[in-house]
Amino acid sequence: MRGRLVLVTGGGAIGLLVGLLARHSGAAEVVVADPTPQRRPRPRA
Repeated sequence: MRGRLVLVTGGGAIGLLVGLLARHSGAAEVVVADPTPQRRPRPRA
C-alpha cells in the first residue's frame, strides 16, 4: 500500500479501522466513501 491511493467503501467501525490501517501502512491518501450521511467523516482543514 505504500504510496498508493486507497478507497474504503463503508465508513462504519470496520471501514474506519481499515482506513487507519492503510494510513499506518504508508498509503499516500485514504478516501472513505459511505452512502449514510451520518457516517461520513467531516473534512479536516
